[in-house]
Amino acid sequence: MLTFAVLIALARSASFDAFQELEPTWSDLSHGAVMGKYGLAAGISAGGRARILSSADDAAWVSSTWNQATATFRADYSSPLRDAPLRDLALGDLDGDGQLEVLALYEDGVMTWTGFDSLVQHTTLTTSISDPVQIEFVDPDPHTAGQELLILGSAEMVRLSAQGQVLASYGRGGEEFVCGQLDGDASFEIAISSGAVFDLNSGALEWDYPAGFGVSMTALDTDQDGIEEIVATDANTKIDGFDLVAQSQEWTYSDTGCGIVRGGDFDGDGVEELLVGSRNSRNIEALIPETRALRWELPNSLSGIAEFASVDMDQDGEPELIYCAGVTSTDLDRVVVQDPNTGTREWTSKAIEGPFLGPLEADLDGDGLLEIVIASSTSKSFSGSGRIAIYDAVTLELLERQPSTQTSREIHAMSLADPDGDGFPQIFTAVNRGNEGLIQEWFWARATGFQLGFESEQPAGETFLSMEVVDLEGDGDWEIVVGGAHESTAANGAAVHAYAYPVGIGIWRSATLSSPFRRIGCLKTIDLDHDGVREIVAGVLGGDLYVLDHQGNVIDQETADCTSMDILSSGPLQGQAVVVGDFNGRITVYRGAGVQLEQVFRRQFAQSSIVGVDTSSSSLVFVGADERVRAFRASDLVFVGETARYGGVMGRNMLASRLGGWLLCDQLGLRLYQR
Repeated sequence: MLTFAVLIALARSASFDAFQELEPTWSDLSHGAVMGKYGLAAGISAGGRARILSSADDAAWVSSTWNQATATFRADYSSPLRDAPLRDLALGDLDGDGQLEVLALYEDGVMTWTGFDSLVQHTTLTTSISDPVQIEFVDPDPHTAGQELLILGSAEMVRLSAQGQVLASYGRGGEEFVCGQLDGDASFEIAISSGAVFDLNSGALEWDYPAGFGVSMTALDTDQDGIEEIVATDANTKIDGFDLVAQSQEWTYSDTGCGIVRGGDFDGDGVEELLVGSRNSRNIEALIPETRALRWELPNSLSGIAEFASVDMDQDGEPELIYCAGVTSTDLDRVVVQDPNTGTREWTSKAIEGPFLGPLEADLDGDGLLEIVIASSTSKSFSGSGRIAIYDAVTLELLERQPSTQTSREIHAMSLADPDGDGFPQIFTAVNRGNEGLIQEWFWARATGFQLGFESEQPAGETFLSMEVVDLEGDGDWEIVVGGAHESTAANGAAVHAYAYPVGIGIWRSATLSSPFRRIGCLKTIDLDHDGVREIVAGVLGGDLYVLDHQGNVIDQETADCTSMDILSSGPLQGQAVVVGDFNGRITVYRGAGVQLEQVFRRQFAQSSIVGVDTSSSSLVFVGADERVRAFRASDLVFVGETARYGGVMGRNMLASRLGGWLLCDQLGLRLYQR
């Protein structure tokens, strides 16, 4: 067999040095499916820009930075994934160096320590707490630099130093806790939802309220005696106030639908409010702590509030309220920024969800400027359509995101092509409408935005998972070739389909290539026998590789366990060989032997499925596997670097930009590596 160096040419050894760490230099991400539900915080960076930290998916968090010029937040960082789910986020100065740190708490007791300004992860701490649910910074001695950590689990609670040393252990757990000046002595107290109140420093139990305080808690002076009371809600029908000094419940406020309570000065007037977020789509209420009368309220149409934060994002002297909403609905959670003084919504995160398709790059409107095209698979938690987004390839500015007007149309595949020959590529998407595949053609220009071209016929019981727009016979008549996915009993398996451009009428359907409910996830066209007519290479996910002629007849079949596919894009076999990744972590290269495939290279690259391979560089081979992308030197396949873990689709689609650097799409969005 041939070596990879022969297949893609010799490496230029100097060109891979900058990729060894493989850290993204720019990102534009979505906010995930559970944004803010497992942690929400906000602060001002050293550069003076507001930054929101929010949980994204179950095992990651996202940082979003405010851009005053565009009046929007851009999610410019996501934490690497961990095997354990994220449980909470906290922001403070743990080591006393005057710089804020982000502490992320995970279900396995691990805490990652990331610089708030640099967004570089420095270290990890661990705790023996089982099932941890909450982490908070505490400053028991304001005369010394640095803070400590309080961590609550379901059965116990601990106080940790900046080095992770256990300073105190409190023998009770719960769902939530609050730390405050609850009895007027020199030390703070900790009140746990299960009913226990401990002295922070001595660890002495000061009160044990048998019925428990509630689910959501805050500390607030509700009787103007200078001492904070415990305020808690049962997240159902009422809010209660408890006095530690008197060791009694002092008041009850009936509030059907209440979900979360927080205390503080949220409108910047110097007076604290009791903020109440509901479990439904009721308005957010700010109550006067002493009387529980309504001070102000904010309109809210999203069901369920998970957390509140506050920051003066535009630095006008008045704070904005930040909250996570939508947690009790079937839609995606959203982070909302609202002015508490005017009620104006100043920003809402987009309800878009990956995995993201693309990136693709072209001059879409013939103005001489390159654009980058990506698409979210869905929006609004699978009830809405996927959405195409266009970026300026030079400035990386988001130019337009397609309006979400076509419900229940998840985007499964996307391609750029210029079948009408006007020099301006169109965007083609394969979408799911009612468990049946649909091809859509979109035109886009900076002046006019998105315009729909044609829509294809739909096959019964099959969606489309892979696609290529191509002139198979070289006769000037273009076809859209798609790989099917068996979705219902209306079809007896998945096949390859060809549709005529520009009318969208089906030309042929191949023989069924898979057993029921399997998918043709890999599809490329290539002229294997150099006769000017392209063959179709289709891979069933986890199954065999098929070669079809331009009329859909099967002419070759190879055992492959296929998971990804590319056409070799450099070297002496450029455009003449097929690169296939499989479920077993191997990459195999095939070249044409007539109209059949001949294996010329195979090697193990990972222990799990290969989700993508890119060979467009003459010096590097990029492989997507194990939820990350790895770079190998092309001359000898020596490993030279890898990205952090960003999810199972990381590396499915990679693009060497004509302007420099590598663009990758993953579960959360678009990332650029080195420019």
